[in-house]
Amino acid sequence: MAKGKNDKKDQPNKEGLSDEELQLKAFQDAIDLENANSKKELSGAIKASEFLLQESIDELFESDPSAAAQNAGAKLLLHKNNHENKQFPILDIVFDKFVQFFSTSASNFLQNRVEIVKLRVHSLMFQEYLDNISLPALFNIYQIVNWESKGIVTINNSMTYSLINVLLGGKKNGNSQKEKIEGRTFSKLETNIVERFVSLALQDLGSAFAFIHPMEFLVERQETIPKLIGSIQQNALVSFCSFKINIGDFEGIMDIVVPHNSLDPIREELVKKHATDESLGKINNWKPYLTEKILQTDIEMSAVLLEETISLLDVLKWKPGTSIPIDVHQFDCVVLRVDNKELFTGKVGHQNSMVSIEIDTVKGSV
Repeated sequence: MAKGKNDKKDQPNKEGLSDEELQLKAFQDAIDLENANSKKELSGAIKASEFLLQESIDELFESDPSAAAQNAGAKLLLHKNNHENKQFPILDIVFDKFVQFFSTSASNFLQNRVEIVKLRVHSLMFQEYLDNISLPALFNIYQIVNWESKGIVTINNSMTYSLINVLLGGKKNGNSQKEKIEGRTFSKLETNIVERFVSLALQDLGSAFAFIHPMEFLVERQETIPKLIGSIQQNALVSFCSFKINIGDFEGIMDIVVPHNSLDPIREELVKKHATDESLGKINNWKPYLTEKILQTDIEMSAVLLEETISLLDVLKWKPGTSIPIDVHQFDCVVLRVDNKELFTGKVGHQNSMVSIEIDTVKGSV
């Protein structure tokens, strides 16, 4: 009986494998299945990690507009701080001088009283400046002849309208100036008048720079579209100053934009001049203050009516009621002293029921 069972057990199956070989094959299949499942899980994990990595990259390069918007403020603040550190403080003095020169030149040119108010000097990137300009406006690109650098003078629409009306005898007030100029391009006549006005301003700007370095500015061309300016890189640092110009009832704004790299040839002179002017300014500010305080100082002055030599023995005999003989003629000359130094001599007299001294000679100074 046992033998029959063993014979059956040892019989080969349909594949020609023994029971031991079948068990080994089943075990190998189980291992292969487990490996396949592990590979699937690993592949999914890799894809997930790649997905997260891509998100990180997107955040890094600010593919998400909201992330870019959140970081924009910090970047702008960082750039602004850099701009303020690199600006030229001496330009404040230059533009002050420019206001003095151009007020006279513009009044003569327009045959009208012109008042110019200088606003604060700003330092920022050129693209930031253009983003804040209200259009239409006339951009007058100028050239610094000395070293062929470029800059711009911007005339806003109100300023253009004011120049046209003052020179060509238009309306006597500027209430409708925006309605007249907005929504259309500038005519050839308007651009020519603005060019003459800007050329005059640039001439006075050169005069304002003269105390630092001789400079000549010339209008090169005019543009009405910011993208066509092209002479200044968008990320270039510039300093600009706005001027509010009043001509009778009319008013407008003119901006002078000076790229920092255009001043590189005279950078050292600008820094040295600023340091010198600042030092002189401090000295000049203290001078009147110190003079005023000194003149308010109280001094003790003595009027010596007479001087007499008396022996110590006679002085020791003095007591209440003792009379001291005095030569009346000595009153004809009284000496005024400060700190035992003789300054004046004079005569004793009376004025308004008070004893007074009339000064005759000056013997010294305080």
